Amino acid sequence: MPNDLSLMRLNFLILVTVAVVLAGCSRRPAQVSVANHSGVTISNVWVAGPHFATSLGVMPPGVSCWFKPTQSDSRAWLGFDAGGQRFGERSYFDFNFRKPIALTVNADLKIECSAGLKSY
Repeated sequence: MPNDLSLMRLNFLILVTVAVVLAGCSRRPAQVSVANHSGVTISNVWVAGPHFATSLGVMPPGVSCWFKPTQSDSRAWLGFDAGGQRFGERSYFDFNFRKPIALTVNADLKIECSAGLKSY
């Protein structure tokens, strides 16, 4: 009897360990939030990656929104128009699938990203 109980406990422990590992390896897309802290209305706001593009339209000052990319890309870009100029086309950000990403358009119309921005 003790051997059967030990074997059952071992099997249970293996099952729980596998379930925890698989749950931690989820490849679902990260939540991405975009906030306009610039003081001016920004328009034609978009976030895109190699396999997705999301239009967020017009964002007045102080507005924020969020979305989840439908594809599991790991690199994306934010772009918008303000004052007749286009912003953000030369900067990108990388994200992983477990951490949300916060994008902010600051008072200087520069993009800040919680994951850091990279430029070409």
